[in-house]
Amino acid sequence: MQKYFGLLLMIIIGLSSCGEKANQANQAAVMTKNVPVAKRSKAKKKVSGAININVTDAKAKSGEEACVSFIVSNFNDILGFQHSIQFDPAELEFIGSKNYGLPHLADSNFGATKANEGTLNFLWFDMNVKGVSVDNESRLYDLCFKTLAKKGSQCEISVTGTPTKMEVVGPEKTKMNLITESGKITVEK
Repeated sequence: MQKYFGLLLMIIIGLSSCGEKANQANQAAVMTKNVPVAKRSKAKKKVSGAININVTDAKAKSGEEACVSFIVSNFNDILGFQHSIQFDPAELEFIGSKNYGLPHLADSNFGATKANEGTLNFLWFDMNVKGVSVDNESRLYDLCFKTLAKKGSQCEISVTGTPTKMEVVGPEKTKMNLITESGKITVEK
């Protein structure tokens, strides 16, 4: 699985040769304004020395849309990262992404070809190749789902390393750890 890290690193190294115009364009990129993040029902874990991504919890009635936020800590001078997102397709139907908290992050960063199987793939990298930092407890993005499960169900959404391996390229192109905690959408009674 080192090939994925190598590919991500090659993309980042290749981009480091981009000209000043690319740097100016990235600096001019506009990110979503500070949108309130869904409250979490429990304390989420944080591990120092690694990027932490915690998925928030949400509630919705069956057949309604619910969105969960992906909250990050220790995101300092990150050049790029990738992972997969897993959910039960019998319980949730992927609708899309929104509320992006990184430069050049968009719906196109999410590979949804296997969404009907409960898998999304994610890849992002800093086009400036200088590293991006965000405050602790910042939202990276939201994912929205239509709830298909019965009332009272708790539908889990997890950041995983399958099929896309979890990899982070940090300062000076070093490999970093990614620590995650799942969230859930509770189908209200």
